[in-house]
Amino acid sequence: MKLLFYKVNSRKKDGRNFFSGSIERFLILLFIVSFSLLVIVQLALTDGSVNVLSPTDKQEVEAFSTHIMSQSSGGKITLTLLSGNRDGSLKILVNQEEIAVFAENSVDIHVEEGDIVEIDGTNSMEDAEVYFISKSANIKNSYKKVKIKNNVQKIMKVELDREV
Repeated sequence: MKLLFYKVNSRKKDGRNFFSGSIERFLILLFIVSFSLLVIVQLALTDGSVNVLSPTDKQEVEAFSTHIMSQSSGGKITLTLLSGNRDGSLKILVNQEEIAVFAENSVDIHVEEGDIVEIDGTNSMEDAEVYFISKSANIKNSYKKVKIKNNVQKIMKVELDREV
């Protein structure tokens, strides 16, 4: 049986600098440091407590989002619950997606052109009555009162007036 031993470090240590010996050592060290830094930054960014944006960046983002919302082609409507429980069992749906519940007396919602607004009363134990009380000036739909009896009741399809 033969055993082969290889001498790993065949060079004599003559006190030369680590980086001056070979470019390979430098590249390996650079790779290890870069990869470690990448992992640390990724871990920091996935943590919610790390603040990535500076305060001025946050102000710019808020100003931009406010500007976009003001330029939006949508409007706002207010619905109020005239009768029924305010326990959150009545849900307001826009395009079949839940966006609010009646936990308060009235709810403001943002709508766009062509949105379908519905009330989901399937989880409600009693009948309810909802009234569409206010709207933006650019919404054409008229006010109306809707009774909900353990079903999904369509309130309106939003029509916007483009001239306002």
